[in-house]
Amino acid sequence: MNESKFEIAYQVVKASSSQQLLAKAITKHVCIDTMTRTKIPLPEEIVQLLERL
Repeated sequence: MNESKFEIAYQVVKASSSQQLLAKAITKHVCIDTMTRTKIPLPEEIVQLLERL
């Protein structure tokens, strides 16, 4: 995470005792100004939420 973006990593596992890994993914999220489509800092509320995770 930095001031204008963050990533979330996902794993999909088989619902069994083996927990076999079926897929992995990363989504990248960027905060932008809707008018100019340029990066802007993440709102403080989002930063605080992400810091708790």
